[in-house]
Amino acid sequence: MTIVADKTARLLYPFILVFGAYVIIHGHLTPGGGFQGGVAIIGALALVYLAMGIKAVYQYVSLRSLTIADSLGALLFLLWAFLGLVYTGYFFGDFVGKLWGDGTFRSLLSSGVIALMNISVGIKVLGGAGEIVVGLVKGVGADA
Repeated sequence: MTIVADKTARLLYPFILVFGAYVIIHGHLTPGGGFQGGVAIIGALALVYLAMGIKAVYQYVSLRSLTIADSLGALLFLLWAFLGLVYTGYFFGDFVGKLWGDGTFRSLLSSGVIALMNISVGIKVLGGAGEIVVGLVKGVGADA
Protein backbone atom coordinates (compact mmCIF):
# COMPACT_ATOMS: atom_id res chain seq x y z
CA MET A 1 0.00 0.00 0.00
CA THR A 2 0.97 3.63 -0.23
CA ILE A 3 2.86 5.45 2.47
CA VAL A 4 -0.05 7.89 2.87
CA ALA A 5 -2.49 5.08 3.64
CA ASP A 6 0.00 3.46 6.01
CA LYS A 7 0.70 6.64 7.99
CA THR A 8 -2.98 7.61 8.08
CA ALA A 9 -3.99 4.20 9.41
CA ARG A 10 -1.27 4.32 12.06
CA LEU A 11 -2.48 7.76 13.10
CA LEU A 12 -6.20 6.91 13.18
CA TYR A 13 -5.94 3.45 14.76
CA PRO A 14 -5.57 4.55 18.41
CA PHE A 15 -8.28 7.20 18.05
CA ILE A 16 -10.74 4.65 16.67
CA LEU A 17 -9.92 2.29 19.55
CA VAL A 18 -10.56 5.02 22.11
CA PHE A 19 -13.79 6.03 20.37
CA GLY A 20 -15.01 2.42 20.36
CA ALA A 21 -14.20 2.05 24.06
CA TYR A 22 -16.03 5.32 24.77
CA VAL A 23 -19.13 4.12 22.93
CA ILE A 24 -19.09 0.84 24.88
CA ILE A 25 -18.61 2.44 28.29
CA HIS A 26 -21.15 5.24 27.76
CA GLY A 27 -23.69 3.11 25.89
CA HIS A 28 -26.32 3.44 28.59
CA LEU A 29 -26.02 7.24 28.61
CA THR A 30 -25.67 8.06 24.92
CA PRO A 31 -26.67 6.41 21.64
CA GLY A 32 -24.57 3.34 21.10
CA GLY A 33 -23.54 0.54 23.35
CA GLY A 34 -21.65 -2.71 23.36
CA PHE A 35 -22.46 -3.78 19.83
CA GLN A 36 -21.71 -0.46 18.16
CA GLY A 37 -18.51 0.09 20.14
CA GLY A 38 -17.26 -3.43 19.47
CA VAL A 39 -17.83 -3.03 15.73
CA ALA A 40 -16.07 0.36 15.79
CA ILE A 41 -13.02 -1.23 17.38
CA ILE A 42 -13.01 -3.99 14.77
CA GLY A 43 -13.31 -1.28 12.13
CA ALA A 44 -9.89 -0.13 13.30
CA LEU A 45 -8.54 -3.62 12.62
CA ALA A 46 -10.13 -3.63 9.17
CA LEU A 47 -8.51 -0.25 8.50
CA VAL A 48 -5.12 -1.72 9.41
CA TYR A 49 -5.67 -4.56 6.93
CA LEU A 50 -6.80 -2.26 4.12
CA ALA A 51 -3.96 0.19 4.62
CA MET A 52 -1.04 -1.99 5.67
CA GLY A 53 -1.82 -5.53 4.56
CA ILE A 54 -2.22 -8.92 6.15
CA LYS A 55 1.07 -9.00 8.06
CA ALA A 56 0.17 -5.86 9.98
CA VAL A 57 -3.10 -7.42 11.17
CA TYR A 58 -1.18 -10.23 12.86
CA GLN A 59 1.12 -7.67 14.53
CA TYR A 60 -1.89 -5.93 16.10
CA VAL A 61 -4.02 -8.93 17.11
CA SER A 62 -4.01 -12.71 17.20
CA LEU A 63 -6.89 -15.04 16.49
CA ARG A 64 -6.37 -16.62 19.91
CA SER A 65 -6.86 -13.31 21.74
CA LEU A 66 -10.04 -12.64 19.76
CA THR A 67 -11.38 -16.10 20.60
CA ILE A 68 -10.64 -15.47 24.28
CA ALA A 69 -12.41 -12.08 24.11
CA ASP A 70 -15.43 -13.72 22.45
CA SER A 71 -15.72 -16.35 25.18
CA LEU A 72 -14.96 -13.90 27.99
CA GLY A 73 -17.70 -11.52 26.86
CA ALA A 74 -20.28 -14.32 26.88
CA LEU A 75 -19.16 -15.57 30.28
CA LEU A 76 -19.24 -12.08 31.80
CA PHE A 77 -22.74 -11.50 30.44
CA LEU A 78 -23.95 -14.73 32.04
CA LEU A 79 -22.11 -13.87 35.25
CA TRP A 80 -24.04 -10.58 35.56
CA ALA A 81 -27.28 -12.48 34.96
CA PHE A 82 -26.58 -15.06 37.67
CA LEU A 83 -25.28 -12.47 40.14
CA GLY A 84 -28.60 -10.70 39.64
CA LEU A 85 -30.35 -13.96 40.48
CA VAL A 86 -28.25 -14.44 43.61
CA TYR A 87 -28.52 -10.87 44.96
CA THR A 88 -32.03 -9.88 43.85
CA GLY A 89 -33.86 -13.12 43.18
CA TYR A 90 -34.34 -12.23 39.51
CA PHE A 91 -32.32 -13.38 36.50
CA PHE A 92 -30.59 -10.20 35.22
CA GLY A 93 -31.70 -8.41 38.40
CA ASP A 94 -30.00 -5.11 39.17
CA PHE A 95 -27.52 -6.25 41.80
CA VAL A 96 -25.29 -3.21 41.19
CA GLY A 97 -28.01 -0.89 42.44
CA LYS A 98 -28.39 -3.07 45.54
CA LEU A 99 -24.64 -3.10 46.27
CA TRP A 100 -23.52 0.42 45.31
CA GLY A 101 -26.72 2.44 45.49
CA ASP A 102 -28.82 3.62 42.60
CA GLY A 103 -26.26 6.09 41.29
CA THR A 104 -26.60 9.65 40.18
CA PHE A 105 -28.56 10.60 37.07
CA ARG A 106 -26.34 10.44 33.93
CA SER A 107 -23.38 8.99 35.82
CA LEU A 108 -21.61 5.78 34.83
CA LEU A 109 -23.27 3.80 37.63
CA SER A 110 -26.72 5.27 37.09
CA SER A 111 -27.91 2.32 35.02
CA GLY A 112 -26.86 -0.37 37.44
CA VAL A 113 -26.12 -3.67 35.75
CA ILE A 114 -26.87 -2.34 32.24
CA ALA A 115 -23.43 -0.70 32.04
CA LEU A 116 -21.75 -4.01 32.91
CA MET A 117 -23.84 -5.78 30.28
CA ASN A 118 -22.84 -3.17 27.67
CA ILE A 119 -19.18 -3.79 28.42
CA SER A 120 -19.69 -7.56 28.20
CA VAL A 121 -21.48 -7.24 24.86
CA GLY A 122 -18.70 -4.97 23.61
CA ILE A 123 -16.07 -7.58 24.49
CA LYS A 124 -18.19 -10.33 22.90
CA VAL A 125 -18.77 -8.40 19.66
CA LEU A 126 -15.14 -7.33 19.52
CA GLY A 127 -14.07 -10.97 19.75
CA GLY A 128 -16.69 -12.40 17.39
CA ALA A 129 -16.48 -9.73 14.71
CA GLY A 130 -12.71 -9.74 15.05
CA GLU A 131 -12.64 -13.47 14.38
CA ILE A 132 -14.69 -12.85 11.24
CA VAL A 133 -12.33 -10.10 10.03
CA VAL A 134 -9.22 -12.18 10.72
CA GLY A 135 -10.87 -15.20 9.05
CA LEU A 136 -11.65 -13.11 5.98
CA VAL A 137 -8.11 -11.77 5.94
CA LYS A 138 -6.74 -15.32 6.12
CA GLY A 139 -9.00 -16.31 3.23
CA VAL A 140 -7.82 -13.38 1.13
CA GLY A 141 -4.21 -14.17 2.01
CA ALA A 142 -4.65 -17.79 0.90
CA ASP A 143 -5.84 -16.74 -2.56
CA ALA A 144 -3.03 -14.27 -3.14
